[in-house]
Amino acid sequence: MLKAAKGFLARARGLIGSDGTYALLIPHCNWIHTWFMRFPIDVYYLGRRGEVIKKVTVGPGRFTRPVRGAAAVLEVPRGLDAEVILKACASLLGHE
Repeated sequence: MLKAAKGFLARARGLIGSDGTYALLIPHCNWIHTWFMRFPIDVYYLGRRGEVIKKVTVGPGRFTRPVRGAAAVLEVPRGLDAEVILKACASLLGHE
């Protein structure tokens, strides 16, 4: 399942407090933090067309550096099918 972060609080909260059953797309973003998270996540930095620029795995209590050229960030809890989520994400961004 894929959700999009809308509004400042949803963007700042990210997957904090989630049960790890869905991924979160954060548009207009090029870095994230995992403070107060309980599980590691795979982070996909996406370009304007939805293409993957970079992928990293981030554990709880960390932050990432900004990634040049990233137009959005996709946070995916470890264990979810990222391939299916990335296709849904491209569709959500309007690029298939």
